[in-house]
Amino acid sequence: MPEDPGSYETKRKALLEKTWFSFGLDDTLHEFRKAPSAAVLTTLTQISAKHQIPLTDLQNSHKKILALKKAQAFSDSRTSDEYRKERFAAVLDKFAIPITPKMLGDLAGIYKETLEKSLELKLGVKSLFAYLRLMGKKIAAITEGPQDAQVWTVEKLGFAFLVDFLATTNFFWYFKDG
Repeated sequence: MPEDPGSYETKRKALLEKTWFSFGLDDTLHEFRKAPSAAVLTTLTQISAKHQIPLTDLQNSHKKILALKKAQAFSDSRTSDEYRKERFAAVLDKFAIPITPKMLGDLAGIYKETLEKSLELKLGVKSLFAYLRLMGKKIAAITEGPQDAQVWTVEKLGFAFLVDFLATTNFFWYFKDG
């Protein structure tokens, strides 16, 4: 009689046989959606307060710009800072706000600071990774986005030392269609 594929023993054997374990970084290992949303909101709120533009107008503009740029984002080896500055420059330009390199640097800084404060590792990730490493297993994290941002994220979440390979779309020059 074949072994039940859902049995503990079957799962244990499968775990022991595998060398590599791969995990999606965004929304599997950490609460990805929350962090950038908080960072965008904080940054746009700053622009709204300084230039007396309704926050909802800025948010709508940012959403449209993000949608336009998303299809080919992260495929040209630029840094996360460059992508962020480009998006915020497009928002500012839409409202005819004069743009300076310092202003874009400040906005990118606000975004990154808020992003860091908002990062949230999912419960059990470090202990799972530590257990897999104890068993001699290799760990890969797979994600889309600029390599620098993903390395930074894994470091800030505190489990970079447990990851053997970080695969990003930016590193492999691959992007989603649409």
